Amino acid sequence: MKKTTALRRLLKKKEFVYLPVAYDALGGRLLQSLGFDCVYTGGFVTGASRCTSEPLHTMRTVRECIRAGIAGTHIEDQLYPKRAHYHKYVAHAVPRKEFADKIRFACKQRDRSDPDFVVIARTDTCRFEGLKEAIARVNMAADAGADLGLLFPRNDAEMKKAPKQARIPLVYVTSRGNRDGRPVPTAAQLADMGYKAAIDAMTYLLASFHFAKLAYGEIKRTGGYTGLSPKQCVAARHEIETLVGLDEFYSIEEQTVEKKKLGKR
Repeated sequence: MKKTTALRRLLKKKEFVYLPVAYDALGGRLLQSLGFDCVYTGGFVTGASRCTSEPLHTMRTVRECIRAGIAGTHIEDQLYPKRAHYHKYVAHAVPRKEFADKIRFACKQRDRSDPDFVVIARTDTCRFEGLKEAIARVNMAADAGADLGLLFPRNDAEMKKAPKQARIPLVYVTSRGNRDGRPVPTAAQLADMGYKAAIDAMTYLLASFHFAKLAYGEIKRTGGYTGLSPKQCVAARHEIETLVGLDEFYSIEEQTVEKKKLGKR
């Protein structure tokens, strides 16, 4: 089954979908092994943007995503290239028409290349122009063919209103560590409010950084590491090797370049 078809079926089958973010292939396989239905890759965790503001480049982005086996993407209304001040919550939104054109042509390319590809319309205008403007943009995107909408409610009241006012299902961005007071509700709370999905944008990155910092801080101070026991280290390494597919590589080598099996790893 194509990844795009699988995502469409998942969205149709489940009332609510939780989308943890991973920034590398190992993280993706880890989340898959834990039973998550799909994995999201956000702009902040990858540290790069992949498309520009013009519709022509947006169409190419959709084509390249589909060719790469990606099941969907969000198209946003931010000025490109995005400025560092975005992380101070300064939004520079393009005009409504430009955003609508980007969505319209992204959806045209979706329909040509793979109708199952999911287009999410993201607007950052709620932060500075309010929920009314953000909803207007999401609904314009709905008219242009977007499958889902994504905005950034500033408080509990806006968070509850948004799904009721949008004409397409909404995705919520659960951003742990945000400094502008945006709510960080649970998955169950979001589902009850009527959201279709939640992107867990930061947990994998934050946890990885936090515990790596603790580990290497200890090594720098003492020369050793006690955060994991030797047994736990062996288990973690074995699980990583399993996730990256070493068993299959061993099998191929044993059938070709290795003369005998050398036992279990």
